[in-house]
Amino acid sequence: MSSAASRETSPVTVIIPHFNDSHDLERTLPTWLEQTRPPRQIIVLDDGSSPEHLERLKRCVPDDPRYQVYLSPQNQGVNALCMLGIGMATQEYVVLMGCDDWAMPLFLEKCVGQLDLHPQAPFVFVDRFLHHIREDFLQPEKNYWRAESGYLTPEEFADVLHGTHFRATAPVWRKSRIAEIGFDEEMKWFADSYATFLLGAMEGCCHVPLTLNVFGLRPNSYHKVGQKSKRSENALRTMLHKIVAPERAALLPFFIHAGFFNWIRDDFVRYMAYHPEDWCPEALALLQQPQVLHFGGRVPQAEMSREQLNREDIQRAQAALERAQALLNAGDIAGARKALEAGVALYPHIAAFRSGLADLLESTGHPAEAARHLRQLFRLETSRAEILARWARAEEKAGLDQLVPFLAAHLERCPNDGTSAGFYFDLLSRRGLVQEALHFAENRPELHPQAAELLKGRAALNPA
Repeated sequence: MSSAASRETSPVTVIIPHFNDSHDLERTLPTWLEQTRPPRQIIVLDDGSSPEHLERLKRCVPDDPRYQVYLSPQNQGVNALCMLGIGMATQEYVVLMGCDDWAMPLFLEKCVGQLDLHPQAPFVFVDRFLHHIREDFLQPEKNYWRAESGYLTPEEFADVLHGTHFRATAPVWRKSRIAEIGFDEEMKWFADSYATFLLGAMEGCCHVPLTLNVFGLRPNSYHKVGQKSKRSENALRTMLHKIVAPERAALLPFFIHAGFFNWIRDDFVRYMAYHPEDWCPEALALLQQPQVLHFGGRVPQAEMSREQLNREDIQRAQAALERAQALLNAGDIAGARKALEAGVALYPHIAAFRSGLADLLESTGHPAEAARHLRQLFRLETSRAEILARWARAEEKAGLDQLVPFLAAHLERCPNDGTSAGFYFDLLSRRGLVQEALHFAENRPELHPQAAELLKGRAALNPA
C-alpha cells in the first residue's frame, strides 16, 4: 500500500459491478494498486449476491481508503448498477470493469495521458488480451489501426472500423459524457457497445495501440457463443430501435459505414429474418453492410501500372467491379461470385477482385476457399495487416492451420517485413504457442514491448 500511495495518481474512478463472482475479485481487485498511476477511487457494487459471496467480497477488498463497497438491497441489473456507480464517482474519468477483467500496469497512465492531451475525446480505448478462463491462457487481440496513440475524428473512427471487428473492452470515459449517454438496462450486454459507438460517432475517440487490458472469457459468455434467448432478442431490438430512431438520423451513415453489427452479425441477421415488422429502410441499410459489400471502388493507379492496362482495360475492369457490386446488392450471390471470379481470371493483379471474392466466399460458408484467395492476395502486398487478419479468421472458421507455417517461411525469405513479423508474433500468442512467440521475438527489438506484455500477462496468470 505504501508504494502505491507514494506514486502519482490518476483522476479515475474504477467501477466494478459484482454478482456472485467473488472468486474472481480475489485476484483482480489488488491489481489496481499495481498501476503506474493508480486510480483515486475504486467502487465495488454488489447486486444482491449470496451470503457466501458477500463474505468473500468483504475479505478480498484491500485495506485501502480508495476502495469503497456498495451493497444493493436487491438485484438491479448490471447497467443500472453501472449508472449508480457513475453517480457515486468523484473523479473526472471512469472505467467500468468486470470482476474477471483487469489491466496491465500502464493502462491508466496511457489512457489518462491521451484524454488530457485531447479534451475533445469522450473516451479512450486500448488493445486487449482475451483471457480464456477455462484454459487459463491469454490471447492478444490487436486492432492494427495505427502505430501511434492519438485522436480519431468520427470520420476516421468509422473508416478504421469499416469491415473489421471492434476489439476493445473497458474504455476510460469522461464521466460527464458517459453519464449523459448512460446505459439502457433493456439493452443488457449491448449497452456499453452502443454507448461506445454513439459517442464515437458524435465526438470521435482516442486509441492507444498497446495491449493493456485483459477481458475474461468464459465458455458460456456472449462473446464466445452468442445468445439466442428471448432476453437477447429484446436487447437487440431495443438497440436497433435506438439506432434507427429519427433523432439519430444524422448518425445513421456512421453506423452503416462503420459496420456496427459486424460483431454480432449472425444474431442480427437471425433477428431480422424473424421480425419483418422491423424492416424499415434504415434497418435494412444496416443489414446490408457485410464486409463483402464494397469491393474497393476504383482500380488503384499502382495496380493499373503493374497490370500494364490501357484505358479501355481499366474501364472494363471498373465496369466488372460495378457489375459484381450491383449483383450483390440485388441479392444475386451466385452471379456476384461469377463476376468476381471472372475479374480474378482477367485481372489477377487487381486486388479488388480477389479481395471481394474472398469476403464473399467467407460470408457464404466457404472459409477454406477464402483463405486460398487471401494467400494469393498477400503476395500482391496490398494492406498486408488487414489481409492477414482476414486470412486468420477464415482459417479458424475452416479449421485450417496453414498461416503459421506460411508466415514462418515468408519471414525467412523476407525478414524485414515488419508488418508480417508483428502479426506472426500475435498469431503465435493467440493460438497458444507462447514459447514459440517469445523465441521469435528474441532477435527482433521491435517486438520486445509486445513480448514483455505477454510475459507480464503470464506472470499475472501464474503469480509466483
